[in-house]
Amino acid sequence: MHLSESDVARRREAALAWACDHAGCTQAQAGALRLLFQGKRVGEIAKTQRIAFRSVQRALLEGRNRLEEAFSHLIDAEVRWWALVLACARNHRDCRPAPVLTYAKVPGGYDPTPVTVRARPHGSVAEDLIDDDGDFLRALTALLS
Repeated sequence: MHLSESDVARRREAALAWACDHAGCTQAQAGALRLLFQGKRVGEIAKTQRIAFRSVQRALLEGRNRLEEAFSHLIDAEVRWWALVLACARNHRDCRPAPVLTYAKVPGGYDPTPVTVRARPHGSVAEDLIDDDGDFLRALTALLS
C-alpha cells in the first residue's frame, strides 16, 4: 500500500502533535513547532499567532528542548546506529567473511548458481545498508523525515 504525500504529511503532523503532548509542550510551543514543521518562517509564525518575534523564538527553542529531553533515548539510539552505519561504510574493504551460499534444489539436481542465505532480516544490521544504495537512501530519508 502506497500512501499519498498528503497522507504522509498528515501522519507526520499527527506524530508531531503526539510528541509535543508527550513532551509537555505548551499550546504556544506546540503551535509554533507545528507551523515551523509546515515550512513557515519565524516572522510568519509571529504574524499568524499574533505574538512578538522574540516570543516565537523562545517558544520554538523551549519546545525543541522539551522534545529533545523527552525523546533523547530515541535520538541517542539513532545517532549510535548511524555512526555504526557510517563507520561500516568508511571501513568497508570487502574483508568481511563471504556470505553463506547454498545451491537451490531444482528438478534433476541443483541450480548451478548459488544463492545467499540470510539468517536475519535484511536491514537488521548496519552493514546491509552498504550493499544497496537504495536501501541506504531509504533508511536515511526515513530517519530524517
